[in-house]
Amino acid sequence: MTKKKEDLIIGCVLVIFSLIYFIASFGITKVDMGTLDSSVMPRVYACILFLLSLILILTSIKKTGKEEITIKTRSDKEIAEEKDKSLSIVKAVILLGVSIFLLGVIGFIPAMSIYMFVSFCFNTKKEERKYPFFAILSIVTAVVVYFIFTRGFQLLLPNGIFA
Repeated sequence: MTKKKEDLIIGCVLVIFSLIYFIASFGITKVDMGTLDSSVMPRVYACILFLLSLILILTSIKKTGKEEITIKTRSDKEIAEEKDKSLSIVKAVILLGVSIFLLGVIGFIPAMSIYMFVSFCFNTKKEERKYPFFAILSIVTAVVVYFIFTRGFQLLLPNGIFA
């Protein structure tokens, strides 16, 4: 797939996502804090994403005719690398979905520790994996982030099994 086609597809997906995000912002419970309420910033972000997506689409359409047509044969190694990249993206999306599900079930600290540990394992080569270091780093980071958000910013995060 050419860069032009990739940009066009990504732009279209982002336009659809920004529209869904904008519509979903109307479902936010309004907390009035003066002239602005809690739904203003998500709408602003949705509009910015929409405009940037349109720019991406327009620039990809504008590239028509400027690209030289080249026929390139890909080696087996390049095809395998492309499949590995696609598989790693699928793994990351599935892992994110599972961790979001676990967030409500077991709480922030265990869910994010598991998410980070598995992410570290996915993103390093097998011979370079340091499981004890990954485990300690995942747990410490999740605990520090939890306390920063709950104590520092006074935000509620799911306690899960620690409730």
